[in-house]
Amino acid sequence: MPPTQTFQQVFGQHNARNSKWDAIHFNNQNLNTTNKYIAWIDLMGAANAMMLSLPKASNFVAKVHCTAQKAQVTHQRISVHPITDGFFATADDWGDLIRFLRRSFLTLANLFSLERYNQHRFIIRGAIAYGPFIDGTSITAGFGQPQPTYIGNNYMHNVMIGSPLSWAYKAESKAPPFGIYVDQSVLTFSPSPIGSPLHYWWNLGNQTEKDWAKNFGRMVLRHFQWQLKNANKTIYPVEKHEFYIKQITEYFNL
Repeated sequence: MPPTQTFQQVFGQHNARNSKWDAIHFNNQNLNTTNKYIAWIDLMGAANAMMLSLPKASNFVAKVHCTAQKAQVTHQRISVHPITDGFFATADDWGDLIRFLRRSFLTLANLFSLERYNQHRFIIRGAIAYGPFIDGTSITAGFGQPQPTYIGNNYMHNVMIGSPLSWAYKAESKAPPFGIYVDQSVLTFSPSPIGSPLHYWWNLGNQTEKDWAKNFGRMVLRHFQWQLKNANKTIYPVEKHEFYIKQITEYFNL
């Protein structure tokens, strides 16, 4: 058999204008790595909503992302990165992130409370992790200066690298509906003293807010009972129902 031809022999030498392939160069030697808090906020049941009704799913998704953008206007030290059925929020400071999440959850809880019909309600939950992180700005710097013209101004903004992204994404499944779970990475390595795997986005020191949260928890509980009664219509995972009820009852102290 004849010797194997090289890639260049088969496809030709690279020429930006006429080549059938593109030359990509990246330098990972000087990337800026920092420790950050990463929150992942997820729209529960998004896949089912998309299968049942695109208009309804678009309503849920749009409200989640609009909430994040509006909260960021007030909390500008938070960086928000949308993914279809949720968003990542990153911060250098624990307090900044918690205040941003409080505003976001209060907004979405208010929307939930104002809806008259359960079929128009949606549930979120989230998780927070902490650890080494590389953001899109640093990644873009690896392409060199001046920046290649094919690198769009905003394309790399939502490209992030780091273990806390994965930790937060996985930990979200441990969060109660309308709750926030704190990953072990935060409890172990955070410079701020965090002592509980559950974070409460209302003020536990304010009796009025505690009473409101308990009433809201009952409303969430009734929503999941409605889901169970309409499981075929909503593609509700009946096998998870008891787990959800236990989570809601504990989280809202019912």
